[in-house]
Amino acid sequence: MMLYLWLLVLATPLTLAFMIPFGGVVRRRAIDLMPFAAIPALIMALPREQTAVEVADWLLLGSSFGVDQTSQIFLLLTATLWTVAGFYARYYHADDADIHRFAFFFLLTMTGNLGLIVAMDIVTFYASFALMTFSAYGLVVHTRSAKALRAGKVYIVMAVIGEGFLLTGMFMAAYSAGSTQAEFIREGILDSQRSNLIIGCLLAGFGIKAGAIPLHVWLPLAHPVAPTAASAVLSGAMIKAGLLGWITFLPIGEAAMPGWGTLLVVISLIAAFSGVLIGLTQDDPKTLLAYSSISQMGFIATVVAVGLAEPRAWGVAAIGCALYALHHGLIKGALFLGVGVAHETGNDRNRQRLVLIGLTVVAIALAGAPLTTGALAKSALKEGVYIGPEGWSVWLDWLLPVAAIGTTVLMGRFIWLIWRHELGHVEHGQYRGMMIPWIILVGLAFPIVWLAPVWFQVDVSPAVAFEPGNLWTSTWPVLIGAAILGVIWWQIARTPREIAPIRIPAGDVLIPLEWALARIRPPEPDEVVPRPPDPVAALSASWYGLFAEAQQGSRTSRLEGWFLRWDVAGLLFLTIGMVLILFMLWR
Repeated sequence: MMLYLWLLVLATPLTLAFMIPFGGVVRRRAIDLMPFAAIPALIMALPREQTAVEVADWLLLGSSFGVDQTSQIFLLLTATLWTVAGFYARYYHADDADIHRFAFFFLLTMTGNLGLIVAMDIVTFYASFALMTFSAYGLVVHTRSAKALRAGKVYIVMAVIGEGFLLTGMFMAAYSAGSTQAEFIREGILDSQRSNLIIGCLLAGFGIKAGAIPLHVWLPLAHPVAPTAASAVLSGAMIKAGLLGWITFLPIGEAAMPGWGTLLVVISLIAAFSGVLIGLTQDDPKTLLAYSSISQMGFIATVVAVGLAEPRAWGVAAIGCALYALHHGLIKGALFLGVGVAHETGNDRNRQRLVLIGLTVVAIALAGAPLTTGALAKSALKEGVYIGPEGWSVWLDWLLPVAAIGTTVLMGRFIWLIWRHELGHVEHGQYRGMMIPWIILVGLAFPIVWLAPVWFQVDVSPAVAFEPGNLWTSTWPVLIGAAILGVIWWQIARTPREIAPIRIPAGDVLIPLEWALARIRPPEPDEVVPRPPDPVAALSASWYGLFAEAQQGSRTSRLEGWFLRWDVAGLLFLTIGMVLILFMLWR
């Protein structure tokens, strides 16, 4: 019975996705039902007694489904966020002529995201991970603007690189383990003569999805151009797939790996600080939130690094990672959805005040202020840090709060950008339909995170956030950050222009790389390559100067245009999917 319930979690969004290419009434019904597609997953994520792993021998190489204590928290986050984003998107795209295209890729991406969480074998996990990764491309390029297409190219290049790392690591791990079941993979990695190569591949492959430095370049490009609902699930749920991959397959807690732990903690701290610093130079709120996600994932990866270096710390640290992921996913989803709501306030001052108050409350929670979800999540993370290698806890006990100061300042800039540039742009009549899901998410985020330790009976109690030491640690970074913001705003009030003239383009390290490659690549015949007038302009050279399009009338262009037609692409996708399903059933 449980097997069919797990299959229903995946079959619901997948069936709705396959209904869309048929058009007509079938398509309209599928779009109307899109917000309900993650409801079965949400039901399965509710607290209950853990059950045995269910195996479907007829699917793939024998698919296994189930959840443990950690993955059930991830399932609760993911199902909640996809459900709220689905209702939000239904109104956000109400006037979108391409809503069917958005819904198709939205549902496929949801299927993959849910599938990798409930998968208990490496084949099903990878199939779901790949489905999520490549389907999300359709969300990134949905608007087909120049920025969206550039972001899509960067995204798909990084996705293919990541899949290469994952396939290499997973094949070697499965071969060494002699099994595709996740519970044997970690032991197989430790027994392999190429264990370091496998660990490196898995760290890099999942690190691309998790936004690890320097593999993060797709993230600040994709988030701003994707529709708001897609941005919410990209940052709130999908990047957590990389974290879950690390937790599920790396032999964390089973053997000390101080070398890998040291490497990851350095990368993570760089991400925690650089995400804030670069985010402060951004003018687009969604780009700023993307860099904030890079910084916040650096927080979480720091604790993964502690588990790699000190196995005895991992029991507590794993729960801390899951709770922090739950907090960050719900709060960041609320921030992204709030940006879209802010656009719809029109000239109504009451609406504008309500949106600003809601976003401020959520931003304070992300900064980790006392009595918020951030305070609990950071206290849970620190429980694992304290058991880490000798000397690490001393440094991390100071570095992480200092990074929290940066988060406070970053959230202050976010609220400033919303207030100055985003409120009251338009009013398309969809304010209420978008506002209600957003308010529900803001309202649910706090009780869900605070009650999760009790619901799932984890070793970390909510009372840990009220310990005097943790209360002080969650207070002073926010106070210092608020003082810095006060000085900045006072200075802005005294001068006619905004401080922070430095602007680092989204993608940061990708910009000089693109420029260098553009200088190396020989020009195509008859191609006019513009020469940037100065080095600054050169650093901002377009991706399209690097990959010039073929001539307009060429056979390749016509073929590409044919495949870009919705009906052709949809039917092709459906045909490939049906062939794969028949192949699996034939076994």
